[in-house]
Amino acid sequence: SQQDGKEETIDGKIIGMATYDFDSGAVLAVLDPARTKDDTYVRVYRQTTIGAYTIALPQGTRVRIDGMTLDDIGLRPSKLQVPQLAAMIASVSQAGAKLTTAQTRDILETIAGAYEGLHIGNAEMRGLATDTPQGPFKLAAIRFNMKNGKIGELAIEGLDARSPQGPVKIERFALKSFDVANLLRLTSAFSNPEQKPSPDQVLGMFRLLEGAEIKGLVAPNNSGNKLVSIDTLSLNWGQFVGPIPSKAHLAAKFTVPINAADLSLKQLVAAGMKTAAIDFDLRAAWTEASGGFVLDPVTLEFGGVLKASARISLANVPRGIFSLDPMQATTMASQIDVGPMEVTLRDIGGINLAVAQYAQAQKLSGEEARHALIESITANAKTMTDSSDVLVAAEALARFIENPRGTLILKLTPLDKVPAMQIIQLMKTEPLLALAQFRIEVSSGL
Repeated sequence: SQQDGKEETIDGKIIGMATYDFDSGAVLAVLDPARTKDDTYVRVYRQTTIGAYTIALPQGTRVRIDGMTLDDIGLRPSKLQVPQLAAMIASVSQAGAKLTTAQTRDILETIAGAYEGLHIGNAEMRGLATDTPQGPFKLAAIRFNMKNGKIGELAIEGLDARSPQGPVKIERFALKSFDVANLLRLTSAFSNPEQKPSPDQVLGMFRLLEGAEIKGLVAPNNSGNKLVSIDTLSLNWGQFVGPIPSKAHLAAKFTVPINAADLSLKQLVAAGMKTAAIDFDLRAAWTEASGGFVLDPVTLEFGGVLKASARISLANVPRGIFSLDPMQATTMASQIDVGPMEVTLRDIGGINLAVAQYAQAQKLSGEEARHALIESITANAKTMTDSSDVLVAAEALARFIENPRGTLILKLTPLDKVPAMQIIQLMKTEPLLALAQFRIEVSSGL
């Protein structure tokens, strides 16, 4: 090849290649005009394997792959229309870079159909290694499968590379149910620069993917002198109402360095904490039959500080709330009622940290600060309300502070029909009046 007027050589070597159970009849089926409506997959071959191969690129760059495997490759005659593919290639050749919007749309639709006509039971590449300007790049494996134009799972495993800030390692990264064919169709809808995509079309991107996952990520923070570690980060969604998902699950477990210069974290630094370990889990789901929307579980653990869990429910949630029309969504929101709620807090060091911070601010000893906090809570509760439930809650909170490493459980049950929008407004202006709409049960213990 010619590079800057000089001849460059690309050299490669492949060790071993084999195909098993090849069926030429599957290829003929795609070419047979009588089978243009055949919507079944016909298998071309059971497996193809490629052994280790190495490519030597100019400037001394070398790429090595230990091997590749393709399993269960099939074609669907109704989608792989050879005349259409030939016409597409011809139109691209004739138009060159001057494709019209209509031609671009037709080409993307043809390619989308071709993806739907391809079946891959499993594709795997193993042991990729190369050199980059930042340093060596290694990848243990890439795996994916495909059916009906959709990748069931695309997984990248064992990434080991370098960024400008330092080394980056990822044990696993995966995309779940990635719809390649409809991504191309949606792209064709965006191909006209004079026509902006509608909000429905933009949010329609959510339908093209059902989730993503990262495991075992270790990377430097922005300054590059400390590491961020992600054990697990996964997000899944589905059960669409129009373009909006009504069901989701987010789980995260990670460790981040604590910035000693951040004044809001000075008590954590003073306690000897150099990193913050966070474990979070949230599930949300709407059920159309009952009209219920539930956040359960909602859990959070802040290492060395606290553990918290909650269950929050809403009632009479109408289907129309999942709308991109702000006016409609606001109108529908007025129908939503608050359901029972429960919150559990377990102290694993946070109470003592809070007391220490209060003691430092008020120039008190630790015990003096603890007693001052307890007295302030009970006195304010008696001054602001005569509700027996609120007074009982204040006493439970006082015991929670008085006895560290304990548990506080708060249950709120609506006394009657309680509109969610009304509670939101009351919490801003009259929080005690908002609490008066519930039966409050509070308990504390070890």
